[in-house]
Amino acid sequence: MIPKKLKKDVVRDISAFGALPFYLFLSIFVMLLGEIKLFLWLIIGLFLAYGITILIRVLYYKDRPIKENHKDFIERIDTSSFPSLHSLRVTLIFCLFGFYYKSLYLTVLFFFIILLVFCSRYNLKKHFKIDIIFGFILGVIESFIIVFLF
Repeated sequence: MIPKKLKKDVVRDISAFGALPFYLFLSIFVMLLGEIKLFLWLIIGLFLAYGITILIRVLYYKDRPIKENHKDFIERIDTSSFPSLHSLRVTLIFCLFGFYYKSLYLTVLFFFIILLVFCSRYNLKKHFKIDIIFGFILGVIESFIIVFLF
């Protein structure tokens, strides 16, 4: 039997695939490999993701499953649950990688990682299912827009 603390730590660590530091690390790594087009897609995607998420959260505030208090307007945006920015970022990363490398094996692997991040965000009680689903939908739509416009 897996100890409860270890299980919680693993779930939290899986969530890191949708976190900003991972996104930035991966973007810089891609740039250092000389994949400039993919790097630009990732950076454009990041700006779009934050712009759209902030706009939605300014217009529509939704508490997280475990309510987080906020003291000011910026914290209010950060404590809003809808949409899940982790879900949006991880979907964006792996959709853009899938479009760029056009590999079925990578796409299946990436989809599995996406599902793990979704489950981790839900199990950590950071988001409701609708927040995660909407983050996924936004990530897919943004990916298509980026690939076809840039």
